[in-house]
Amino acid sequence: MPHSKNVKNTHTRIYFKYLGNLYKFLNFSTSKDNSFHFHLYEESGKMLKYYPLKKLPDGRLKIDMKNLKETEFIRNKFTFHPSGVLHSSDKDKNRFKDGLKGIAFNDISDSNLVLILAPKQVNALLKSEPPKKGHTLIIELIDQINPFTLNFEVFRKSKRNVLKQIPVDIINGPHTIEWPDLEFGLRFYIQSVGGNPLWPEVSMVLKRIVD
Repeated sequence: MPHSKNVKNTHTRIYFKYLGNLYKFLNFSTSKDNSFHFHLYEESGKMLKYYPLKKLPDGRLKIDMKNLKETEFIRNKFTFHPSGVLHSSDKDKNRFKDGLKGIAFNDISDSNLVLILAPKQVNALLKSEPPKKGHTLIIELIDQINPFTLNFEVFRKSKRNVLKQIPVDIINGPHTIEWPDLEFGLRFYIQSVGGNPLWPEVSMVLKRIVD
């Protein structure tokens, strides 16, 4: 499995390198109960906006792109708990719940897609040099990059050698991150967007897999 990394319980930052510049996008970490926490840098200090999700009869999710919800909640991070509970929290640990419940980690046989992020146009992200301390993953993008998604899977570490194949239309990855003494890790990759894609105006949490 390429790009595998075993880290301690600290934040891992994801930066994009594009046309010689570095842009910070996301950091993530885990806690002792193996919950995963994600923070989008551009959301810092801003009120939460999101697109509602609806589960269709065939099990797919539909994003209501015409009904952007605006709240007064300032999200610091969003969290995936092993129980399947999903929530956003602010810096004071207040929680904002939108009613969604994801798959419980114990129900994951090998790996399961839990999160898809759609970055806005890369050169509109925050330009920054990463700190020297901590863990930073720099993902280098081709010059003529088109809109893409950053996909995250939770995987059972005991099944790392038999994980299902990732899609064929990936641009970068897979990268895998593991933490000592925890049962589950993260695998993530960049996937191209089909059809006639457009860059979103703001980076979006496009999909969370629900029961």
